[in-house]
Amino acid sequence: MNRKRLSFLTKAGYGLGQTVISTHDTVFNTFILFYYTQVLGLSGSMAGMAIAIAICFDAVTDPVMGFISDNFRSRYGRRHFFMAISGIPLAVSVYAMFAPPLGLDQTSLFVWMVVCMVLARGFYTIFGVPYLALGAEITEDYVERTTISTYRITFGWFVAIVVLVIAYVAFFPNTPEFEQGQMNPVGYPHFGLFIAVVIAIMALACVYLTRKEIPFLQVPAVSSEFTAINRFFREVKMVMKNNSFRIFFSSYISAGAIMGVNLTLALHINTYFWELNSEDLALLMSSMLVSAVLAFILMKWIEKFDKKNTFLTLGCLTVFANILIVFRLLDLLPANNTSLLFWMIYLQSTLSATAAIMVLSVMGSILADAVDEGELENNIRQEGLYFAFLHFGSKMTTALGAFLAGLIIDFIQLPTGVAPDAIDPEVIWNLGFIYGPIVGICWLIPVGILYRLRLTRERLLQIRQELDNRKKKE
Repeated sequence: MNRKRLSFLTKAGYGLGQTVISTHDTVFNTFILFYYTQVLGLSGSMAGMAIAIAICFDAVTDPVMGFISDNFRSRYGRRHFFMAISGIPLAVSVYAMFAPPLGLDQTSLFVWMVVCMVLARGFYTIFGVPYLALGAEITEDYVERTTISTYRITFGWFVAIVVLVIAYVAFFPNTPEFEQGQMNPVGYPHFGLFIAVVIAIMALACVYLTRKEIPFLQVPAVSSEFTAINRFFREVKMVMKNNSFRIFFSSYISAGAIMGVNLTLALHINTYFWELNSEDLALLMSSMLVSAVLAFILMKWIEKFDKKNTFLTLGCLTVFANILIVFRLLDLLPANNTSLLFWMIYLQSTLSATAAIMVLSVMGSILADAVDEGELENNIRQEGLYFAFLHFGSKMTTALGAFLAGLIIDFIQLPTGVAPDAIDPEVIWNLGFIYGPIVGICWLIPVGILYRLRLTRERLLQIRQELDNRKKKE
């Protein structure tokens, strides 16, 4: 069947799928480590160990799910079936993570965190890998791939920020007992239930709104091989031989790890370094909504430019994302709890988030181009495996960021359940030094890696022409 340009409804429906991923990741990055360490009292090292165990689980499940998705045959296509069956179990697992039984000791709380996290990330894989692979095969156009990636990142970012605003306003309001509502343990189980409902609805909506694309998607050939295991390892080797993918993946892993640390420690920074309460945080989250709109508009303008150069430019700018913390360390800013300082933080948050959304959009589009290059080299479409590695990379860096953040919390000896004004100023200074200049300088690593990429617009057009000629001969 001849494929038409994607409708707005299809693009929007696909974008809703990212809200499942981003809501999970945002909740994980923002609240899980803070909840288990600062509210429930689990040590940062034990929380980090729980996350490390989940990483090991991901290392196996993600590529296996990618291989299964690439080769699965059903009337519902090779992607939609898995997306449909995983949304509700994922939602239940996320809720359980926020509702541990009362009175658990350190060991029992650690075990609960591990089990819930492994289950949540398993169902997250079953949904996320086919979903991301779907984005590479519903269009073959160079520009429309960037558009699809922009819808995906912008929708995901927008809903995730709305979730955060609702969290601070509805579930963690300031009270006389808890002047910083995010320290109140009562709101977390209710918040977990709310998140579960959002995830379930968005997952099912994505499947429903993109179902009409199923007839246009490729159907995998029936394998005549005796065993699928040998084929699995051979296809993984094909992916890893793609030089463009290796460069992309290395850059993505380093960028994701930096983002993971940044996002995981954000609530700690806002609570202890800037001394913001839940009302301040809710207002600050609106800057993320502004950034989503700005990024969406700017991405329409920069689609005409080469993706590699766009990433390099944005990556260099992101080095200065936490520049206000450097100014605070040098004592060059107004005092905390002043209006001027808050709006300076608001502006910095808007600009840095805009750059982050655009970076993620461009990287997702670059990977879709690498899939085409892999097809030309190996004569096989492997969206599932390519995006399985992306999905694994996303989860690994999210977990790695949280793991490192847990170690940082223990390293600087940040106490739990203590008001900011009762903490040693040196501890707060150390937290800001790591979060500000150290994290900022690290952004030069993914920029330097992706500089080696040779997959330009001209090269992709050549690849697409060769693939089209090959199909005409078949």
